[in-house]
Amino acid sequence: MRRQDRSEILYLYKKFRPMVRWMIITKGGNSKDAKDIFQDTIIILLKLVQRAGFKQRCKMKTLIFAIASYQWKNKSRQRLREVPFHPLKHDCVEEEPFPSADEIEIYENVIWSSFSVLPETCQKVLLLHWEGFNPREIAEKLNCKETYIRKRKSTCLQRFASSFRSHKDFSLLSISSQALSLEYKES
Repeated sequence: MRRQDRSEILYLYKKFRPMVRWMIITKGGNSKDAKDIFQDTIIILLKLVQRAGFKQRCKMKTLIFAIASYQWKNKSRQRLREVPFHPLKHDCVEEEPFPSADEIEIYENVIWSSFSVLPETCQKVLLLHWEGFNPREIAEKLNCKETYIRKRKSTCLQRFASSFRSHKDFSLLSISSQALSLEYKES
């Protein structure tokens, strides 16, 4: 990445753009917003990697998601401050297809019903993990050892992924694992 190797950058686009696109669309954006945010994210990431003393302390997926999420929050705040402009005439730009409200509802149903069958400790560990707490912080909150939390998180993510993929409505999702980037091994 420091050399800004084209193949590495293309890999980032292929691997992580669907994840960022899904996040932007589920938070009220559109395909154009997702493209813009992902482009900005890659530029920020390349600048970040060039800094002296930069050490990657998390998974690339987590870093990209955090940068994109931050960029989207900033863009959303700016939109709230802007005065809306409504041109009299505009061309319709056909957007890439994205999940319908029904698909999102099915997705949420599959997620929450898969999550609810997990043991209570798994639910607590995963919720804290998804809120951005690291294993040490989770261990402190749950009064456990960090090694236990690391193992438990891994086991819980595997259970959750298995439950999610075996859910009766999983096959109804046209957005399945490709668009959702359900690679829990990286979490």
